[in-house]
Amino acid sequence: MIYVSSTQNNKNISYAKRKFLLNFSFTRGKEVIMPLIEYYGLLFEWHDQKMDLVYRGREITFEEVCSIFLDPALMSFDDVGHYDEQRLISVGLSNRGRLLTVVWVERGDVARIITAFEPSHHQKRRYSNAK
Repeated sequence: MIYVSSTQNNKNISYAKRKFLLNFSFTRGKEVIMPLIEYYGLLFEWHDQKMDLVYRGREITFEEVCSIFLDPALMSFDDVGHYDEQRLISVGLSNRGRLLTVVWVERGDVARIITAFEPSHHQKRRYSNAK
């Protein structure tokens, strides 16, 4: 289970403590290398190709996605789609001051990022009302 402290103050953080590692997982007999980032003690992974697509299409970096989990006002709820695993949707403020929606799954101690995008109007309103 991944726990995020809501008492951390993002304004006092100038640079992210980052440590890139290689994590190996297997899909249909093929080896896939996924970057694993440690961001303030939390572990995140994201498939390289999906990460590149999100960056090129939406200009959202892996580090920025990870940074929303430090937002004290972070909102998370279940994704109700029909998936093989329980997906979560989180909406939070990034280290660049952008509100982002991140879809992810919990795999042991690692948060596997599925995708990231700008939140819908409903999600923005819900986030503003929750603060």
